[in-house]
Amino acid sequence: MAIALLLLTAFLVQAFSTLQTTAPTFDEVAHLPAGYAELTTGAVVFNQEHPPLAKLIAAAALWPKGGQLDSLIPNWRRLDEWTFGFDFLFARGRDPTAIMTRARRGPILIGLLLCVVCFIWSTRLYGPAGGLFTLALCVFSPTLLAHARLVTTDVPVAAFGALTALAAWEMMQRANLRRAAGAGAALGATLASKFSGVLFIPALGLPVAAVVWSRWRRLRPRTEARRAGLRRTVGLSTVIFAVAGLIVVLSYGWPLSFSGYWDGFSVVRAHQLPDYQSFLLGRFRDGRFPLYFPIAFLLKTSPAVLLGLALLAAVSLLRKIHLAVPVRASGQHSRLFLWTLPVVYTAFIMLTAWDIGVRYLIPIYPFLFVALGSLGASLWLTSGGKAVLVALVALHIQAAVQAWPDPISYFNGLLGCRGTAAVHCLKDSNLDWGQDLGRAAAAVNRLRSPGDQVAVLYFGSGDPGAYMSNWRRMEDDDVVHPRPQVYLVSITELNFAMHDVGLAPDLSWFRRFRPTAVVGNTVFIYDFRAGVPTAGSR
Repeated sequence: MAIALLLLTAFLVQAFSTLQTTAPTFDEVAHLPAGYAELTTGAVVFNQEHPPLAKLIAAAALWPKGGQLDSLIPNWRRLDEWTFGFDFLFARGRDPTAIMTRARRGPILIGLLLCVVCFIWSTRLYGPAGGLFTLALCVFSPTLLAHARLVTTDVPVAAFGALTALAAWEMMQRANLRRAAGAGAALGATLASKFSGVLFIPALGLPVAAVVWSRWRRLRPRTEARRAGLRRTVGLSTVIFAVAGLIVVLSYGWPLSFSGYWDGFSVVRAHQLPDYQSFLLGRFRDGRFPLYFPIAFLLKTSPAVLLGLALLAAVSLLRKIHLAVPVRASGQHSRLFLWTLPVVYTAFIMLTAWDIGVRYLIPIYPFLFVALGSLGASLWLTSGGKAVLVALVALHIQAAVQAWPDPISYFNGLLGCRGTAAVHCLKDSNLDWGQDLGRAAAAVNRLRSPGDQVAVLYFGSGDPGAYMSNWRRMEDDDVVHPRPQVYLVSITELNFAMHDVGLAPDLSWFRRFRPTAVVGNTVFIYDFRAGVPTAGSR
């Protein structure tokens, strides 16, 4: 228990230590203000494409000191969600860093919940060694650390979804009314966090149905036991879905109705991006890359997790051919519960989601971490295995250290994707989501002289003016013919800007110019005040 508490403390330290240096990311500018609007009005007004629960939890940290909307933004009812969010965070001299630091406490606690759920489930399946290994994978995961600090929906749906899975698995061990109500509450929170949470219903329904059917077949036909089992199953299922529905309805405020939830699905479909341009491993493409998400997973996941999954597959193969591999006993039907969701969820995301980020796969990570608990339990039983286990944990911690203080831009180095070179691999929330604007502005302010203007190419929905004065937006003409001044550029946005203007590879900024400063692997600062270097002067 002491080791578990130490690991959970490490998670909190990593998450909280980066709040002051992480500017509002792209989606947070819409999510947090939308949550605050619902908290103060009792109805969903903005950002209907995402259910409200995660946003409400974050906004609760601002209430009641945030003030009434009519006094903060008098014309707020006439604004779209992005303009409203911009005004909420940046207008009238508001401090976006202070606002986001307070609001992100709730999401961090949800991330902590995810780690606790994984630890409990893995411990019950594989014992203390398995549970602690799973917990270490959780608390030092760069992907989880990157998004658990943000007011977004990916970690909440993962945390509540994992809790739902644990509750469903425990129901199969011993079902009762209390556990059914708990499972319903967890499922309701999952559905109320993100619309993709509905996938947990079939993905967990399949293993539940398999367990119920296997037990049903063992009963003698036409017996009272079968009839009683059927009544009990129907009754407990009704409780689960009734409680889940109540949680969803309550999250949408008054009047109580499912209409807000159904309307949200329509908004999601309406907000599809028919002309979205994807980017993968140096290639641009209209529409999706079929293998985008598996490749993103391989590039963004800690090497220790990838090696662990490979070892787990090898151990499973050795068991099948009856070689002596020490394994701790696991719970009945656990593999069905641990692997159905990752398969179903990944397939759905690959077929429907736009190529925006590995964060769409965060809900599968808890299941992988728990499944890897069996590997930790197996390795712990032999002296050689203990050394391998320690090496895996050390490698995983090294990934977290490498990722700090900007885990959003973490890459594991496969295919040469590491540091600023990752701009040639993936984009968007995989690398630069606007998180380094504050740090980059501070670097520019230290560099330039009073009165010097800075040209900004920024990927985000925030306000650079909240962090620096005397700036202008970088134009297409700047990309082709840079001027003698200071430039602050998102390397992701610069990559796309060069592509959009048709700049030849030999004229690429990445080849022609050496940045004066690099901030967080995402922002280059160029100082051309003494003149723009020629092609051969780099």
